[in-house]
Amino acid sequence: MRTIVRYSVNGELDNRLGNALRKILEEAGFQRIGTASWEHRNIAIKDFASSMNDFWQTAGNPQAAVGAAPAVSVDHVWVYTDAP
Repeated sequence: MRTIVRYSVNGELDNRLGNALRKILEEAGFQRIGTASWEHRNIAIKDFASSMNDFWQTAGNPQAAVGAAPAVSVDHVWVYTDAP
């Protein structure tokens, strides 16, 4: 299925969280299509679920996951999927 993920990070100066989220998506085969916007044209559902699990684990607690500053948080996440 085709999937697009977009997100926004607040309060970040050192890009620790942004880089960690980028790495998760890149390792799953997503391609950057814009600022904090990523697309995978044909990801298997189980691979999508696994990458989103990693994404949410990191986004949900950036201080523990990547040592981000206390003020750093994910502002929003937008996910779109459709069948090829």
